[in-house]
Amino acid sequence: YWLAREVIDRITKDDNEAQCKKFIDPACGSATFLVALINKYKVSSQNRIFTNVCGIDINPLTVLAAKTNFLLLYSKSCAFSTSEPLEIPIYHADTIAINDIATLFADTNQYDTVPKLKYDYIVGNPPWVNWEYMPDNYRMQHAQLWQYYGLFSQKGLNSNFIKEDISVLLTYVVIDNYLAIGGKIGFVVKETLFKSIKQGEGFRKFRITPKEIDLKVIRVDDLTKIKPFRDAVTRTAIIYIEKGNKTAYPVDYVVWTPTSKIKSFENNTLFDLSEFIDFEVLKARPSVQNTINSGWITESPEEMNYSKFTLGTNDLVARTGVFTGGANGIYWLSIDSEQNGNVLVSNITERAKNKMKKVQLEVEKDYVFPFLTGNDLDFWAYSYSKYILCPHTAETKMYPIDKKILTQHPLTEHYFEEFKKELEDRKGFTSMDQPIHEQFYYALQRIGVYTFAKYKVCWRYICKNFTPAVVEYAEDQYLGKKNIIGNEKIISIAFDNKDEAYYVCAIISSTPYRKTIENYMVGTQITPSIINRLKIPKFNSQDNQHLELSRLCQEGHKSNLPKDEFINQIDAIVKSWIK
Repeated sequence: YWLAREVIDRITKDDNEAQCKKFIDPACGSATFLVALINKYKVSSQNRIFTNVCGIDINPLTVLAAKTNFLLLYSKSCAFSTSEPLEIPIYHADTIAINDIATLFADTNQYDTVPKLKYDYIVGNPPWVNWEYMPDNYRMQHAQLWQYYGLFSQKGLNSNFIKEDISVLLTYVVIDNYLAIGGKIGFVVKETLFKSIKQGEGFRKFRITPKEIDLKVIRVDDLTKIKPFRDAVTRTAIIYIEKGNKTAYPVDYVVWTPTSKIKSFENNTLFDLSEFIDFEVLKARPSVQNTINSGWITESPEEMNYSKFTLGTNDLVARTGVFTGGANGIYWLSIDSEQNGNVLVSNITERAKNKMKKVQLEVEKDYVFPFLTGNDLDFWAYSYSKYILCPHTAETKMYPIDKKILTQHPLTEHYFEEFKKELEDRKGFTSMDQPIHEQFYYALQRIGVYTFAKYKVCWRYICKNFTPAVVEYAEDQYLGKKNIIGNEKIISIAFDNKDEAYYVCAIISSTPYRKTIENYMVGTQITPSIINRLKIPKFNSQDNQHLELSRLCQEGHKSNLPKDEFINQIDAIVKSWIK
C-alpha cells in the first residue's frame, strides 16, 4: 500500500481539487490502488470518491477480491440504499480490448461492459509479461494494436525474439482511451523500458502516433535498489506522464537508495519515505542524438558535461564470446598433464547446467586454448584456469574444421565421439547456426576471425561496473604461445595493433567514458552494443597524446601500483579534449 500511496501522492501533488477528480486503475488486481485512493479522499470528498474511482481487471477472481475490498470500505463510510442497488465500479474486462481495433478480433461477450469515460488520473501496477510468453490466441487478437501504436515493426512482430512487455501496450491503450487531455498517469513499470536497446523503442516515442497526441514524461522514479515487492526481484520504476504535451529533455530521474534504517519495504505502514530512502535526482535523456526513442542515459549535471563529448559514433565492433550451445561440460577442460606431445584433459562437469559424464582423455594440443570466463576478468587484469576445446580456426570462422582434418587429429576426434549423441542433441543453436550444427555435430557458435585476434579489449557482459582489460596471447605452460578465447560472458573488440588496442582501452577506462557507459547500461548488462554510442577518436600513431594514452594503459596493466595512478593521468588527457 505504501507504493500505491506514493504514486497517488506524487501524481496529485499540485492538484488542490484532486478529491473531486476521476481516477481509474485499468489493471486493478485486488484494488490496492483503489483502496489507497478511497482512504486518501473519502473524508475530503465527502465520500464522492466511491463514485469517482473505477477498476478493471482481466482475472475474475481478483475482480471479486477487489469488489469485496470496495464493499468493506463502503460499508464503513456510507449507508446502503434500500431503493436502488449499489453499482460497484469495478469490472471484469480486458482493458486492451477497449480499443476499436482490438474489439474486431476479441471475444468481448465474456466480459463486463466498461463505461467509456475519460479520467483525470490513471494509476496502477500493470502486469509484466513478455509478449512472447502470452497465449497464442491472445497474441493473435491484439497483434495489430502493436502496429497501430507503432510499438514495434512488422518484422519485430513476427520475430521469435520479441522482448516487449504487455505493459507497454496496455500503457498506450489506456492513455489513448481513458485519459483526458491534460490528465496524468502514474504507472509502476519495468526499469529496462528506459535504457534497453532490445525493449522500449516504441514506448520511448511518448506519442499516440495515430492521433498525433504528445505525451510528456514528468518524472521517473528508479526503485531498482530497493525491494518494493515481497519475494520478487524486479527492476522496478514509476513513470509519470501528462497527456497532450511534448516531453522536454532532460527529464528528472530519481534514484531511490535505502538507508541503513530499513532492510525490507514489505511493511505497508510506511508513511514518511524520506526517513528510509535517499533520493538522488539525476537527469535523463536519449543517448543517441537526434534519435528521440534511443535508450536513455541518466546522469548528474557534472556527468552531463562528460557525455556531451563522449557520446557519438565510432567504427569499432564488439562481439560476444564462444557459446557451446549448452555443452559446457564437454568443451570446458582442465589440463592434468602433458604427455607424448599431447595433453591429458578432463572435462569440467561441475556447475554445468547440462550434466555430462566425466572423462579423462588425451587430445592433441592444436585445438585446445586457454579459456576466459566472466569471473576471470577484472579492471585491467585477468587470469585463466580453464581451457576450451575449440575445433575452429581464423580461416574456418563459424564453420569448424572439416571431418577430413578432424580425422588427422584422432585423439581429438575420439574425444568428440565420446559425446557424439549429446553434441548432436544440442538445442541452443540459432537458425543461422543450425545448418552448420547438422553438418558438423562438434561445431561451436559465435566464432570468427575476431576470436583469434592478437589483442582483444574485453569486458564482462554481466557486471555492476564497467571493467575493461586488454587480453593478449598467453604463454601457457602446456600449450606455449596461444590465443586466449573468452566465453559468451566476455565481450571483446579485436585488434591486430597493440598500441591501438591499449589506446582504445585507455579511453573507455577513463572516468568520463566509464561514467557515460555505466549511466546508459541496463542494470548489470554490458552488451556489445554498449560501445556503439561512444565517440572514440580513431587511433593515430603520429599523435603523441594517443601514444601516451596507450603507454599509460600498457603500464597500468603490468604495474602493481594502484590503477588510479594511471587513470588520473589518462583522465587529464581525456578531460582536456572535453574542455
